Amino acid sequence: MKNLTIILLLLTGLCTAKAQTQSADRGIMMLAEFYKTYISVSSDREIDLNVMEAKLAALKRRYCTEACQKQIVKLTTETDADPIIKAQDSYKELLKTLVIKKDNKNPKRYLVTYVDIAGSRYKTTIYVTLAAQNKNLKIAYLE
Repeated sequence: MKNLTIILLLLTGLCTAKAQTQSADRGIMMLAEFYKTYISVSSDREIDLNVMEAKLAALKRRYCTEACQKQIVKLTTETDADPIIKAQDSYKELLKTLVIKKDNKNPKRYLVTYVDIAGSRYKTTIYVTLAAQNKNLKIAYLE
C-alpha cells in the first residue's frame, strides 16, 4: 500500500511536469519531484523507521551527487537536522507551501522554500545547486 502511494506521487509529479510548457526549467521539475517524494516519505509515520531510512537513502543516491551525499552526512552530524529540508522533522502539510524557483543571480542555483504552517509559520529557504551528471541533473550542493 505504501509503495503504491509513492508510485502515485511519482506519477503525479511526472504528469505535472509533462503538463508544463516546453520552456519549463528541467531543474525546477527535477527538484519538485525530489522534494515532493522526499517530504512524503520522511513524513510517513506509518512505515517502519528502517524502511523509511532505506527509501530516503535511495532518493539521495538517485538525486544527489556523491559529494552532496557526503555533505548531507556532515551537515546532519553538525546540526542534528536534515539539511535537505533544514529541519529535524517533516510532515506532509509542508507540500502545500513548497515553492521552487531559479536563482536570478546564479543559473545553476535554485531556491526551495516552504512555510511551517502547522507550527512556527517560519519560512525556510534552502539554496540548492545542481550539476549535470551523465546527462541528468543532480543536487550538487546545499546551502
